[in-house]
Amino acid sequence: MPDDANADPEADIVIATVAAIMFFFILSTYSNIVRNNLETNKKPSIHLINVAQNISAIHENSQFSFSS
Repeated sequence: MPDDANADPEADIVIATVAAIMFFFILSTYSNIVRNNLETNKKPSIHLINVAQNISAIHENSQFSFSS
């Protein structure tokens, strides 16, 4: 029995394997999100313009004033 209670090579292999699987899963998910954004949003600035127009329309139609 080893002196160090945490010296378990099988547990280290399992932890390293799980960490590698999680890393590649997160990496592939992130790359798929980026790829989908590049394919669907050819002009991402149009989305920001639409958001700004919606905010200004809400501001004009609301009974509350955002200015002090």
